[in-house]
Amino acid sequence: MNKCYVLCRRDLGALVAPMYPAVQGGHAVAQLYEDNKTKSWKNEYLIYLEVENEDELKKWMYTLDSRGVDYSHFLEPDIEYQVTAIATIGNDKLFSGLELLGTADRKELELEN
Repeated sequence: MNKCYVLCRRDLGALVAPMYPAVQGGHAVAQLYEDNKTKSWKNEYLIYLEVENEDELKKWMYTLDSRGVDYSHFLEPDIEYQVTAIATIGNDKLFSGLELLGTADRKELELEN
């Protein structure tokens, strides 16, 4: 089964609202459908991962471009058309070093307590 990976900006949770990264990830998945890049994905696994900020997200876009990996990104008009999330199909090993969305926040809370 193919997996859809969604890379979301962690910093948006603090800048806008805690659920904002996930909302932006949803926009990136919708953009992936609009761009017709989902033929191999049948709405199976949907994995939300987090990156720190827009700069890190752009580095991932460069990595995907340099490897010839299809992806879609979302530009949020409410925050000056910043790149807020990207979505792609497959590439399990490529993203193995990233945390699930929200995981880092939970780890920080555990360290504080």
